[in-house]
Amino acid sequence: MDLVVTARSRASDRAVLLELRAAPGHSLPGYTTGAHIDVLLGPNRDLPRSYSLLGRGSDAPDRFEICIQRGHGDETVSAATWAGDHVQVGDVLSVADPRDTFHFPAAPTRAVLLAGGIGVTPLIAIADDLHERGIPFDLVCWSTRVEDMPLLQRLRGSAYAASVTVLGTDHDGSPRTAPPPPHLHAPSVTAAVAICGPAGFIETMQEHAIAAGWEPDRIAVERFVADAGATTPAPADTVFQVVAASDSRSFDVPVGTSILDVLTAAGYDIDSSCRKGTCGTCLTDVLEGIPDHRDIAQSDAEHAANDLITVCCSRSLTPRLVLDV
Repeated sequence: MDLVVTARSRASDRAVLLELRAAPGHSLPGYTTGAHIDVLLGPNRDLPRSYSLLGRGSDAPDRFEICIQRGHGDETVSAATWAGDHVQVGDVLSVADPRDTFHFPAAPTRAVLLAGGIGVTPLIAIADDLHERGIPFDLVCWSTRVEDMPLLQRLRGSAYAASVTVLGTDHDGSPRTAPPPPHLHAPSVTAAVAICGPAGFIETMQEHAIAAGWEPDRIAVERFVADAGATTPAPADTVFQVVAASDSRSFDVPVGTSILDVLTAAGYDIDSSCRKGTCGTCLTDVLEGIPDHRDIAQSDAEHAANDLITVCCSRSLTPRLVLDV
């Protein structure tokens, strides 16, 4: 769908907040709290990137809000930097329907929300929802410097500002080396932890939470990009066969080539977006065989079920994989 940029504002020195609305006469699809959308960015509008939606979920939203942060270096960052430099009010962006891969428990009695940098965006949405429902929570955020925290003024001006702690690694130390946040004390099977940020931050906070006694199924995580190396061939990678159930055609999937590339080259129409295993757009039913999951779009329980595979990055543990395409 094509959405119009109706407002643009500064979220930090490196981040911009964009408001997106449907064209007159059209409506936006509903979404759940913590959901994200894929947006086509770049000079040619051909680089799909995922951004969490700010605000509580709604069956009939009047707008989408996303926060885009500039960074350094790779293609993902370049798309974000391009958006921060060039997207203006009145521009039209191509956007996919919202998806929710966060898997945050629906009705916790208490919550601890841990954000690293721009990872605060989906946690603000969850905090808004928890506050509205009267569920107590603590939101703890880390940034290089406190003043660099994306959406800092929004956090400080929120109705739940007293429940927000913002830490700067320049003063308070790195979350990897500093003591675990005290908010993780007193775990409960009815409470929940939500973590979002860079891969290293998530790993550290998960370790802290588990060490504090939290059960893994009470810890929800959301990453914006796949872990480094998730889409590169591993030493143990081998050629395997993928079979399209619709016509029984089979194809070899070489090392270094994705299932998605093989099937689309053969003429099959498969929706995809991030091509990194983060968004879940390309999830495909597995009818036979065992996937080698390399995505972060599914939960551990969904991986264990082996019912779905992200064909953009995952491979096969068995010589043959039959997919519902």
